[in-house]
Amino acid sequence: MLKNKAIYLDLKDHLWRYSINKSLVSKSEFWIPQRDIRPPNKTYYQCTTGKYFLNGTNIWFDKERKHWIGFTPDLAYIPNNYFKGPTWIEGGPEHLPPTSKLLQSRYGLPHYAYLTRRTSHFLYAYHIRHLPYA
Repeated sequence: MLKNKAIYLDLKDHLWRYSINKSLVSKSEFWIPQRDIRPPNKTYYQCTTGKYFLNGTNIWFDKERKHWIGFTPDLAYIPNNYFKGPTWIEGGPEHLPPTSKLLQSRYGLPHYAYLTRRTSHFLYAYHIRHLPYA
């Protein structure tokens, strides 16, 4: 059943069809299953915060909806094309938000620096650790 309509797999051409009129089921009706243990491809995992980032947006897995979602005003689902292939292809720090990139360039911070409420404390601690001894 698909949207209260019976469907079947046509064994001759290996395509899904509606039982009532034998028409093909549109490809838009199918999606790649998403799981919390398989992030979208090109996603960057920031180990210091435990967050995932894709194209500058924080993303997370919604266990109720069983989809990866971007933290955007419309809370958009991550498209299927990011889940192609059997394994996760990790992205780099270029997927961090612009504020994080600014911190890295301005203060020479490592790629895991990320702007939070504790950033000022982090910057202070970072500079104390890396000050040359007099």
